[in-house]
Amino acid sequence: MNYHVNRDGQELGQFPLDELRRKHGNGEFSGNDLVWCEGMADWQTLDLVLLQNPPPKMTAPPPIPQYSPKSHKAPVWIIVGGVALFAVVVGLVAVRVVQVAKKAVVQRTSLLPVGRTRNTAAMRAASAPVAVSDKSVTEEQVRVKRRAFRERHYLQGYKERGDRHPETDADCIKFLEAWLEKQYGSESTNAAAQSEIVSELADKLVASSNCTDGLVLVLTAGESPELHEAERRLERAMKAFENSKHKAYPRFYSVVSFSRYLNSNSPRLPAIDAEGVRYFKAMLSDGSIQPDDQEDIAETLASGWASSFFVRNAPALIAAARDAGPNFEWLGSMLEGRHEIDEAWRARGTGFSDAVSQAGWKEFERHLQVARSELTSAWNLRKDFPLAPAEMMRVALGSSDITEMREWFDKAVAAQLDYPGAWSSMRWGLRSRWYGDEESMLAFGLTALNTHRFDTDVPRKFFDVLNDLSAEEKLRAGDYLFSRPDIWPHLQEMYDGYIKHEAGKPGELGWRSTYINIAYLAGKYDVARKQLEAVNWEPTRRNFDGWHRELSLIPEEVAARTGAVGTKVAQAEEMRRARDFNGALGIYRDLVAGTNADPRAMRFIRDRVMSVSLEQSLKTGDWLRFMPEEKNLIGWCSRHGTFEPANGGLEVHADKLGHMIFSRAIVGWSFEIKGDFDVVSSSSKAFQAGIVFGLPQWEGRDWYAFRIKRNETEGDVVSLSDGWGSNQVLQPVKLNGSSNSFT
Repeated sequence: MNYHVNRDGQELGQFPLDELRRKHGNGEFSGNDLVWCEGMADWQTLDLVLLQNPPPKMTAPPPIPQYSPKSHKAPVWIIVGGVALFAVVVGLVAVRVVQVAKKAVVQRTSLLPVGRTRNTAAMRAASAPVAVSDKSVTEEQVRVKRRAFRERHYLQGYKERGDRHPETDADCIKFLEAWLEKQYGSESTNAAAQSEIVSELADKLVASSNCTDGLVLVLTAGESPELHEAERRLERAMKAFENSKHKAYPRFYSVVSFSRYLNSNSPRLPAIDAEGVRYFKAMLSDGSIQPDDQEDIAETLASGWASSFFVRNAPALIAAARDAGPNFEWLGSMLEGRHEIDEAWRARGTGFSDAVSQAGWKEFERHLQVARSELTSAWNLRKDFPLAPAEMMRVALGSSDITEMREWFDKAVAAQLDYPGAWSSMRWGLRSRWYGDEESMLAFGLTALNTHRFDTDVPRKFFDVLNDLSAEEKLRAGDYLFSRPDIWPHLQEMYDGYIKHEAGKPGELGWRSTYINIAYLAGKYDVARKQLEAVNWEPTRRNFDGWHRELSLIPEEVAARTGAVGTKVAQAEEMRRARDFNGALGIYRDLVAGTNADPRAMRFIRDRVMSVSLEQSLKTGDWLRFMPEEKNLIGWCSRHGTFEPANGGLEVHADKLGHMIFSRAIVGWSFEIKGDFDVVSSSSKAFQAGIVFGLPQWEGRDWYAFRIKRNETEGDVVSLSDGWGSNQVLQPVKLNGSSNSFT
């Protein structure tokens, strides 16, 4: 089985598991690269995939890695999810993978063909200024174009050809309008509010037997957070399309969306793919797709929601585009070129250059030559479309040098200044394994920043380059380069530029909120405080997720570190980091007894007293109660649902996303945990409860869940999974409908 690997929206190829493991070990692939294969419901990080698929057992055990005390600091969280109690912990395996990966980067063989030397033009290619023509569009303009395409098919398509019922018609129209605004809204769109409207209307429409329009139903599937429910909605949508008057594009969207839920060996997949190909052909003849829509369709097939469908059916789709006539000549050449790049890497194999056979090199070069011809033709046909020159950068990556990559980069950004594929390919080509080094990588980040086009995503590419540099230097997750003297001033310039551009607009809060995180992680607490004051100490809380660090107390901690008790707080935090819990606890208790801390700082101090007290108790190895003790949940972070200590336990009420609460205490790697839960009420007979370990951020993928579940699809099971995802190991178990316990 081959896995697709994607970095920053750029497809890196398809590789078997053993090759993924080797490339991860030698540093070619990062643990944060996204991986997907047939049968997986969603992309997962490479770290997670490798953890789920350990290498075969060795005849002799490897040396036990030596870990520093700092490495043992892993939070244990208590989580509540479904309708019952969850406990959560950061575990041994996830941290060991990081350590092994760091040790594995001892030798690195060049990815370049044998005999090719490193291109000394890397710095010139990286630091040349970006020339923007008057015809260069931006993502904002492209967004307007994409919205217009979907308004034509979805909103107008429903009004003209939909299966409309008086009982649901108004809600269907409102749902479609809100969906378009959520997906393609302007800068003034309140995304959170639109998401809530869309989700509520989707649930309402699905619950009604009078909602029978396939187009509406297929869009509701994407609004379900529950995998099996989304699949059921798609099945219902495809059934509704059987007697529909909609054109081919919505049908194509429905069928291909459903195919993503099928395993690669599903007996249904060939028929579903055949139906998708049939609708694709119809799209090119029934007016669904106009010549100016070709770019949107090609992007969808190359790297969007239909990319796996394209890989499986490329020859048939290319033939359909060729047969559609001169109006779709660009699409045919574009798809052919993309397919030939995939074929080139398939023929070459995914090993290092010295492992490629002579026949492999020959086929590699032949396919890239065809790709070069087709993509050049596509670029000559539509120089206003950036996809072809961006794909030509991949051709140059494998067959030429960084100078040619920069030439095609300039052509791509001449069409669209902030085209993501062009910028990510250039960053990839400047990696040390290809044509550049860390110096040229940083120079390219500054090139992006120096455009000062804060109306686009381009200056923010400097931040992407910092992520690349972190990967090159094998930094541990949660460690950053932000404080480096050659980096911090440029980060300040970037955030100040965006904040100035967004002044008075909805985006200003988001930029300031992220700037707060960056300054905090860089240890620039005075800068973080200034930004907190600018947002009245109310940053966007969701910006605290995704940093591999627990950041929910940033406002309180910054207030403590920059206020009257700052020196004492800094001293206590250093003691806690060194696992001197007695010393840290003594300082924090003295501060609680004092009166010179402001209310925000005092909330942080009291929270630390609770967490450090628990950490100190855990060192004894004795059993202790692991549960919020106070109604204000001090020492705990509540994400979803409501919680109240009651009758020696925790009373939990879920919101729409379930419920999650975790302790901020550091636990370590070796532990036992036991508990019990009662199902007090449920809208059905279904429930779930259990233990979760890892930093439990809803949007993240680097945590795990042990769950006790009862539902219609799985029955009574225990499960070990990636977060709340579908990648899981199941074991049947007999459950009680009211009370259960776990160890």
